[in-house]
Formats: sequence, C-alpha cells, structure tokens
Amino acid sequence: MVKECFANSRFDEAVNTCAFFEDMCSKKFIIPDILIYRIFLDAYANGSRFDDAERMANLTVDANLKCIAKFCPLD
Repeated sequence: MVKECFANSRFDEAVNTCAFFEDMCSKKFIIPDILIYRIFLDAYANGSRFDDAERMANLTVDANLKCIAKFCPLD
C-alpha cells in the first residue's frame, strides 16, 4: 500500500499510512530496519523530493549508529 502511494506521488497518504514510523523512531528499543528507511528514501528521491530524501538518509545513519551503540558499548 505504501509503495503504491509513493509510486502514484501520493506522499502524504503514504506517510499517513505508515504514521507509526515516527513512533518507532521515538521509542528507545524499537528501531526500524533498513528496508523501511530505504523505501522512504527511494520514494522521496524518485519523486524529486531531495530535501526529504536527505532528511531520511540522515535518520537512517542516526538510527544505525544508535543500534550499534546499544549492542556494542564502549566499556
């Protein structure tokens, strides 16, 4: 459903359909997987929404660094 919305340039509907994404990012122990970030990143880039694509790329890096830090403490 989300991919179809992005394919038809219905970005707001796609984000509303996947509104739990923001909730997932705000939780301490729930980190969206790379596939979710990639879907958003690809859709924004394909829709020429490069500012949103850049924001999503930054969120991807932040989430992965948090994941690494959680599982690989520096102690």
